[in-house]
Amino acid sequence: MTISNNASALRPGVCTSSTRPTTPYEGQVIYETDTDKLLAWNGSSWNPPWNTAWGLMGNANVTSSQLGISTITDMTGMTVTFTAVANRQYMMMCTLAPYGTASEFADITLSVGATSSARVFRKYFPLTNVVDTVTYQHQFTTSAGSCTVKLRMTKGSTNNVSNYADGSFISNICVHDMGPV
Repeated sequence: MTISNNASALRPGVCTSSTRPTTPYEGQVIYETDTDKLLAWNGSSWNPPWNTAWGLMGNANVTSSQLGISTITDMTGMTVTFTAVANRQYMMMCTLAPYGTASEFADITLSVGATSSARVFRKYFPLTNVVDTVTYQHQFTTSAGSCTVKLRMTKGSTNNVSNYADGSFISNICVHDMGPV
């Protein structure tokens, strides 16, 4: 068959996010004009095409310092909750400014869900009160459903540690979907 006219080519359904088909069939594809998203129905939900990265899942910004951390402590505001999909690769990225009140090191831990927790990096401070920006990324997979990703900090041995943030320096965490495993 020869298609000589673009008007007769197969095209996805064109709609908005509020006017999606009410009874979609598995494999149906739509294009949302208000979100610029191409989505496919998998039998239970609308998702971007499976074999592509799905982009930003969530982010959080912090504009005030957290001081005097001595034990493993959830970093205030450094939490992202999103709906994970099975067999997807995710990447957490964060920018922090940890510092110590004396020569010390800080352990930064990434907690994925209720039970998975691992130290993702250690920052050593050879001098007192020197703020040094750290950017880190970590790839992970998780089970399907609601997932909470958070950063935690603890001191290395003796002296307390802190994370600096203010109106001009923002600490942040974000989670991106990188695509299928």
